[in-house]
Order: sequence, then structure tokens, then C-alpha cells
Amino acid sequence: MARVKQTNRRAPQRPRGMVQIPLKAGHAQHRAMIAGQSVEKSAAKHAAISRALPQPIRDFCIPVTKAEPSMDDWVALEPHRIHYGVPELKKYAQLECLRVPVMRAQRLLGYVPLPTRYESSWVYLCYCVDYWLAIWKCWDSESKKKRRKTKKANPKIQQERADLIATCRKNNGARFLQAMVARRTVLEECMANGVNDERIKSLDEFIIRNYRDWLFLEFDELPDDADRYLEADPLHAGNRKLFETGWVDNFRMMLGREDHAWMYDGLDLSELFKQGMDTALHELKKGGEQVDITHDENAQLPDKWHELHEPPIRFTSERKDKFICDGFTLDEPLVFLYRCLQDDDEIEREDFLREIMDMWATDESRRRWSSHVDQLFDGEMKWDDFSDLVADELGLEPDQRVNSMGPDGAEPDLLFLKLDAKIAVRAYLRNSESDPDTAAAIFRQSIDRFADPDANDRRVWDWVMRKVKPDTVTATLQKAHVHRSTSSKGHQGDKSATLTITGHTHDVQRLSPSPSSNPQPAPPAKVVLSDMDVDQADAASRGSSPDTGNNILLDGEQHSAVQASRVPMSNTMLPGSYGHVDSNAGKNQEDRLTTPSNTPPDHTPDVIGEYQDDSQFTATHEEGDRSTGNENFVPESLFSLADVQQSINDFISDGISFNEFRNILLTDTPPIHEKTVHEVLRTLDPGHADRKMLNAFLEKLQVEEALAIGALLYVCGLISK
Repeated sequence: MARVKQTNRRAPQRPRGMVQIPLKAGHAQHRAMIAGQSVEKSAAKHAAISRALPQPIRDFCIPVTKAEPSMDDWVALEPHRIHYGVPELKKYAQLECLRVPVMRAQRLLGYVPLPTRYESSWVYLCYCVDYWLAIWKCWDSESKKKRRKTKKANPKIQQERADLIATCRKNNGARFLQAMVARRTVLEECMANGVNDERIKSLDEFIIRNYRDWLFLEFDELPDDADRYLEADPLHAGNRKLFETGWVDNFRMMLGREDHAWMYDGLDLSELFKQGMDTALHELKKGGEQVDITHDENAQLPDKWHELHEPPIRFTSERKDKFICDGFTLDEPLVFLYRCLQDDDEIEREDFLREIMDMWATDESRRRWSSHVDQLFDGEMKWDDFSDLVADELGLEPDQRVNSMGPDGAEPDLLFLKLDAKIAVRAYLRNSESDPDTAAAIFRQSIDRFADPDANDRRVWDWVMRKVKPDTVTATLQKAHVHRSTSSKGHQGDKSATLTITGHTHDVQRLSPSPSSNPQPAPPAKVVLSDMDVDQADAASRGSSPDTGNNILLDGEQHSAVQASRVPMSNTMLPGSYGHVDSNAGKNQEDRLTTPSNTPPDHTPDVIGEYQDDSQFTATHEEGDRSTGNENFVPESLFSLADVQQSINDFISDGISFNEFRNILLTDTPPIHEKTVHEVLRTLDPGHADRKMLNAFLEKLQVEEALAIGALLYVCGLISK
């Protein structure tokens, strides 16, 4: 509501009370610590506004409260008290922003986003809270001291002193509460704004009202000349003469300390209190212009002034902060939840529930969502069904209901790489610790919820159950995917003694989508031998027949498994973002492996693969469930430079959105490209496609690809330095 000026109205007379203890000798005029001196100097009256606010303040958003909280209630809240650390400069996409660490009981709860211009103002606000809390506690302790009963003691004088102490306690308690209300209001605005460089109107308001000693005045109680102050930028040094009193050039010097330990440990002002207590009581008793009573006996406590009051402040979690740093936005919350679940470091269900609850205004539905999260984590609910529940609760529009990080907003139809598969495997591992048989039955039921596996798929799932460990969930599922894919393409019906994997030669041609003066070397080939094949070969070499319950024998594979250690590899692959490459090595009889006569009967020979130039390399087998050789085979990647070039062209021509472009780049990104991809996403403007920057990005990817291939060729001895 706009303030209505009253002509010839005098500034309101403040009731008499107590002068607050100054923060530090020489700073008795400081507004945060001595509210009460309202003398306006003539220089301030004639000073011009050096820089105005983008929007002048037309009403107050920080409510006025004059109540004193209960010390007992505050002590009960103290274990849950939140502390704010030193603001940290962080780069998000193209914007540099501050993030304020939020701590409780020495545990990081999350962050508060804060525009860089407000670093000192925020720290100053936090210091006001801690200062008034410390002084309030000192007066409270003084008020609880027992009176000394002596013959010379005058009961009337003692009672008068006790009343003065009680007034001081109430006055400082009200100031502490007002500072808490102001900080909570600022926090709400910061969290609503998110990561950006906008003005924090409530923080501008607090600084101005603090400068002018208006914290306990309603908007319609302001003096007639208030508008000029409400239009000025309180952060601009050129407005110093305008505000005059309360201006701080060096906040740390004003505090008389260089460190920020008080932000976590609080302030101990007991010595300062002892030095100024008698003076404060004397001034309060005497009364005068400098005495200001802020407490009102009839005032009620506000509904919310602590961070945990409903609705609680929803801080940005560590995961959300990293998500934003990687170039995403929280406009697609389901993508964020998908990423939480896909992470190789399994998220605890309580942490996942917290991420869910942070999306709602209150915690009223916590029990219901706890049940939904349990269903999801136990494999009793599909991810699509769970994400639909979240979308309905949030009222998301159709274009906001993307629930995966696939290039087209949907997961690739790959059975073993689905999010539901990872969730089911993790649930199986947890359940198998107590009851393996029941865990297996529940696991198979979970699979049937999101897939219709055939007999071959079920054999692969059985292998997954036998092989998987908590720290190999992703790798095991990738191996299962590769084996199942290659079995369906190259192994079925193959009666020869070779393990073939269908290559993708067209990906090699797509490696260099634009002409280059430096032709890239042709990629060599790499053997891909899955654990399932090794298990079969191992069983054959030991003279035992494979157990179809543990070793997966798909159609036409048993004969290959028995002779796997004696045959050449007909197709081989090189890890990289361009896919798999065919090889024609191993067609001669001389290429076959022979077993020496002195080989121990329980020895399984290494499998020798060949490159296109007839040089050989060794792929070792597994011994039991532990790998004894190099397992760094790479499944077929969803990332290709041809797709990157196409997505760049689409993004430039507005064929796809920035979010779609970002998802394509972050899908199955090879390690050699991760840094480059993340850098370009942080640099790009989502609303403008910089063609020059994107072309340079593509060229850098091509160079990284060529260097990686060259390094592998050198390691394999195919080229010299």
C-alpha cells in the first residue's frame, strides 16, 4: 500500500527507554547497534541522489514486530539453530553468483544463492542477528540473578534496578526478533529468485531502514522526506552523504575483527556488556532524546521468524547446486530427480525424500511421499509412474514433464540401461543381505514391471544377480547390455568358433563431420570379451560343463564358449565416442592360439586378439568373481560427434531448445570430452546460439578424439612417438 504524505506532520516522537550498548568504542552512532539517534544533519538534507534504485521502495516487505520471544523457547530451538558461512563466489553457466553455506550442527544443509553485490550487506545482517542475540542473553542472565539481602540494601532501589534490567531485556529481545524477521524475509526472496543477478528488494529495504533508524516504523509512519531515501541505492558509495549516519566503508574494521568465526560460533559480548551495563541503566533511568523503547507489551509474536517455522526455508541442496553448475535449471525438476537416481553414488532414500519435499511448500505430505519413495526404491513402482505423481503434485505443464536425460527427453529403449533396471538391482543388493532367495524373487517381479524379458534376457539377469556388487552396478548393467546386444546381432545361429560383435563402420566416417587439413588416424580395433563369455571359456578349459544356471549360454554360443581360448577374434572394437569399428584380423591358421604341453590342467589361457596390422594384444579372463585383467571395455556409446554436429545445427536454427541441446551433450559423455562439454554449457547463453563458439567447441572435440586415438595407438605399439 502506498504511503500517504501528511503535510506539516512532525516526525513521530519515540517513547523514552534505554540506550543500547555500543558495538565498539568510536562507533556509538552505528544504526545497527544504537537505534535511537534520529538527528538529521543539514548536509544530508541537501545531498543529491547519486544513483537510484531500479525500482523505488513503495511499501515495506519486512513486517514490524515489537514482541520479545521467550528465552526458554529460544533455548529449545538452539540445537536446531542454523548458521550461515562466508559467502563463496561460484560460476553458474554464464553468471557469477555468491552461494552462502547453510550449516546446522556442523553439517552442511545446502546453500543460499546471493547476488555478488550483497556480500557485505548479507554479512552485516547476520551480524545484527548475532549481536542482538548475545546482548539479549546478557540481559536475561542479569535479570535472573538473585538480589543481595543486606541491612544496607534498599528494597525500593533494588526493585527499580530490576525493572530497568527487565526493560532492557525486553528491548533487546525485540531487536533480536526484528533482525530474525528481516533475515527470514531476505532468505525467502533469495530462494525464490534463485541464481541470478537481480536486486534483493528486502535486503535493500533493510539497509535503508537501518541507516535511517526506521526498522520499528510502519511505512505510513515515515517522515515527510522519506521518499528521497527510498529511491536511493543503499549500496552505491556515491549516496554516502545522503544517508550520512550509519554508513560503513569497511565492515570488518567496524567489527574490530578480521575473521568470520562468529558466523559459526556466535558472539561472546560478556565483557563489553559488563563495561556498558551501568551506563545503559543510568541513561534509561534518566531518559532523554537518545532513549528508544522498541518493545510493546501488547505485541504478538509473528507466525514465522525462525527458518524452521512453516513453511520452512527450502535451501538449495548440494545436489541441486551441482545440477545448476552443470548448466541445468530447476525448471525441469523431474530431470533433476532422474539424475539423482542415475548417479553412480547411490543416493540414500532419506536424502532423496528430502529433495522431493524441498519441492513442496510444507512438510505436511511427508508421510505420503515417504511411502512413494519406499515403493520406488524397493522396485515396487516404475520410475515413469513415480515421476507422474511428482508432476501431478507440482502441476507441471506437458513440456516440463521430461523425466530423463535422453536426447529426445526420453530414455533409450535399452533394457539393461534403464533407470528402473538400476533401481531394481540396487534393491536386490539390499534385500539379498538378509534373505537372498526372497530378494531374487522380488528382483524378478521388479523386472517384469518395466519389461517383458524373454528366456535369453532372464539368463542375462541371472548373470547380473550373480556378478553385481554395490560398487559395480553401472558397470555390470553395461556389460549385460553389451552382451545382450551383441548376442542378438552376431551370436545367434553362429556355429563357427569365433566370437563376433557387429561393428558400426559408418561411425568412423562420421568422426570428422567437417573438412580438416589434418586427417585423423584410423582407429585400431579392440577385443570386447564380456564376463559371460569368459565364464563359459573358463568352465570349458577346466573340463567342466557350463552350468546354465550361472553361465549364460545363448543360442549357438556353447560351442564358441568351449573353444573361445583357441580362436581368433573376427571383430574388434576401440573405445571412443565414435562407436565400434570392424576388424578383419585373425583369418589365418597361424593366428590361432595353442596351449603349451606343460600348461597346468587348471589354467585358462589368455585370449589373444589381433589388430589390423597383425600385431597382438592380450585380453585376460576373470578368476572367480574378481577381475585379474584389464576390464576397461566400453559399451557402444550413445555419444557421437556426428550427433553433436547435428545438434549444433539444430540449436543454431532454433530446431531444438537449449535444454534439449544440453541433454544431448550430457548423454553418455566420454571422459575425454567431459571437461570441454561442461565448459561450453557454462559459457553458452541459453537464449542465443553463438555459431563461432559452437564451431570452436566441435573442433576441440575432434582434436580430443584424435589425441585419444593417437595415445592408444602408441600404447599398443602401433605407432612411435
